Amino acid sequence: PNLSLFLTPQFSGKKTVSPGLYVKLYKAIYAGVHAGNPSAAVAIGETSPEGRDKPTGKSGQGQSVAPATFARYVAKTKGLKFTAWAQHPYPTAVNGKALGKARYPNVPLTNLHRFESDLTKWFHRNVPIWITEYGHQTKPQQPRGVTYAQQAAYAKQALTFAKSDPDVQMFVWFTFRDSVAATSNPWRSGIEASSGAHKPAFAAFSSLAHAMAGSVQSVQPRTQPTVVLYVPAIAYYSAGMTVGITYTIKNEKGKIVSRGEPQATVLPDESVAFHADFKIDVDDTYTVTAAVNDASGHVSTVYAALVPIKSS
Repeated sequence: PNLSLFLTPQFSGKKTVSPGLYVKLYKAIYAGVHAGNPSAAVAIGETSPEGRDKPTGKSGQGQSVAPATFARYVAKTKGLKFTAWAQHPYPTAVNGKALGKARYPNVPLTNLHRFESDLTKWFHRNVPIWITEYGHQTKPQQPRGVTYAQQAAYAKQALTFAKSDPDVQMFVWFTFRDSVAATSNPWRSGIEASSGAHKPAFAAFSSLAHAMAGSVQSVQPRTQPTVVLYVPAIAYYSAGMTVGITYTIKNEKGKIVSRGEPQATVLPDESVAFHADFKIDVDDTYTVTAAVNDASGHVSTVYAALVPIKSS
């Protein structure tokens, strides 16, 4: 929404108006989603990594607002309900490095920590980050892109950076496979070629992704939560069977609030669930780390975040 390609106008004269327009859209969508599912986790933002912060003087799709500026304006609307801020921290150049620098208030990966700090200040609470798009386009599919080897190296750097940031709850690589026809999706950042063949980035991404796979679960505050974990690697072998779980739950300060070794049945949706013996604080967010093992010796380590539902 900070690009006129997706939301117009960005400016009225010299006044920045796109954040206000976006808030109206967001409120309507949030209300509609929660009418159907009151516990749905909804992110706000979905901002691109860069913007000009002033009109270009030309009409068309070239108007833009920097993501941190956009967020600062959005935060002026009090009482907005959301789970996280969604950000697309791409490099600001097609052939840019994963950890390349850019001037704030633009927000590639390297400015993410400063952005998180400002979000906390503007919204007066901790704001998790969902990276809902990230990727590096490759050549020759994209002539101005990076090499296959560079894409693999940058994928590893980006995922490692995200893993080290406790505020990042989600990382989505865009896209998984290059489209056959450029007209269907011209973005050439797949870790698979259009033929389905793996680019070198596939192995780098896959190994790291498996090591940090997790989910975000909305939970009722002041209650003892039932934690749901998704374990497709275990379900492949042990669907419908009883498995063991060794778990630890920590709060935002890193203090252990619950641990145990329950058993659970692998359900048809590839999940297991267990009851955790502690009460959710409305102002805290929790991280679950669990090793799930079946009778055949398969073990999968999975992660989840428990986010309390804010009262309306």
